[in-house]
Amino acid sequence: MIKNPYAKRKPPPQSSSETSQAAKPSSSTHPPSIVRHHNNTASTTHGATTFSQAFEAVEDTIHYQNQCTEISAQQQQQHTERAQQRALEQESALTDRDHHVFLQPQLRLCVSTRQRGNGILQHIRNVPYSFETMVPDYIMGTQRCALFLSCKYHSLHPTYIEHRTAELKQDFALRVLLVLVDDNDASKTLNFLNVFCARQRLTMILAWSEEEAARYLETFQAMDGKDASLIQKRKDTNAFGDQVADFLSKASVNKTDAAQLMAQFSNVRAIGQASMDELATVSGMGHVKVKRLWDAFHKPFSSEAAAKRRRALLESSSAAEGEEAAVNTEESTGKNPEDDDGMDAGNNAVEDVSDAGENDESNHES
Repeated sequence: MIKNPYAKRKPPPQSSSETSQAAKPSSSTHPPSIVRHHNNTASTTHGATTFSQAFEAVEDTIHYQNQCTEISAQQQQQHTERAQQRALEQESALTDRDHHVFLQPQLRLCVSTRQRGNGILQHIRNVPYSFETMVPDYIMGTQRCALFLSCKYHSLHPTYIEHRTAELKQDFALRVLLVLVDDNDASKTLNFLNVFCARQRLTMILAWSEEEAARYLETFQAMDGKDASLIQKRKDTNAFGDQVADFLSKASVNKTDAAQLMAQFSNVRAIGQASMDELATVSGMGHVKVKRLWDAFHKPFSSEAAAKRRRALLESSSAAEGEEAAVNTEESTGKNPEDDDGMDAGNNAVEDVSDAGENDESNHES
């Protein structure tokens, strides 16, 4: 129940003259109706001399209590409506995480508003960028984002990157942690961040200056929507040239020699019809290469020639095996042709000695 504030007020000090004037009836100049009404009011106030004394009993009336109840109900209803309106506005309002879904990062580099004042922004000149309300620090494409962190800031706030990664959740396919190495002794910090990135599905990129960090962001934005063909080895689209090079490689001719041959003879048919002397005029073609290339074009591909070569190989191999078998057999019997010659020489020496003894005996008898 709302109390009357005037009931607790102390009556102001009044002089005796003011009190006597308040007790006197109205002057004769007032109309009779007003005088009559004043007399009725004075009779109802039971001789009250102040406003608070006159309306002191209002709080006990039914009308006053009903009015207070209505005012309290209206205030409660207004408070409930305001709470519902705030809840509705919060539900309809876009969060930072929902806001970057409606962005178009393929047109520009999107920078978070919390990155205002970052020194790397003044080095971004090759791509346009704009500040947006979003969770990551940078969005370089529809599925690529980046979080920025310096080693000094991580030393002062080691839990900062954990909270930022938790806000990012599992959004984006490529999640880059761009680390500015601005500390001379950052080995422990980098080791921790390396393990952290491996666990949180982040790709850590190190930059030793603000200019280098800006170049990384510009490159990511410029390469948005492009495949990996720019960094892959370029393959020759001339399929016929590849076939010619593969064919000529069978004759021990490299691609450089093949290009020289094609430049001089224009086609493979002319190369096949050229003589060995004509082939020798090509730069880089020696006698061995010319002979192999000429044989590749002019030797027959018949099965009879191949069969003859196989038979010749078999005959040579069988002859070699027969010689080895004969040598093994002689070694197993213990005979050596040199031993036979030595025995003959010894027998001849014994015979010569015996003849010389017989001659000596005959001379002695004579």
